[in-house]
Amino acid sequence: MKKISGSTFYFKKFFLNIWFGFLAFFLVTSLAAGAAKESIMFLAVPVFMAVFGFFFFKKLLWDLADEVYDEGE
Repeated sequence: MKKISGSTFYFKKFFLNIWFGFLAFFLVTSLAAGAAKESIMFLAVPVFMAVFGFFFFKKLLWDLADEVYDEGE
């Protein structure tokens, strides 16, 4: 049996954590700096990107197979 799949761990777990982690970091730092008082966009954009990212990952990424093996047939 030969493993023919790439490493979907990076796409399904690592990139997901980077995406939402950056959005959370940006949101927390903008709230701490008081930027949200000047413009509502500092709150709206990270929330929009989180919702977009959730549905994007759900549609295209989370249904990928973790491992695929070639059995020679």
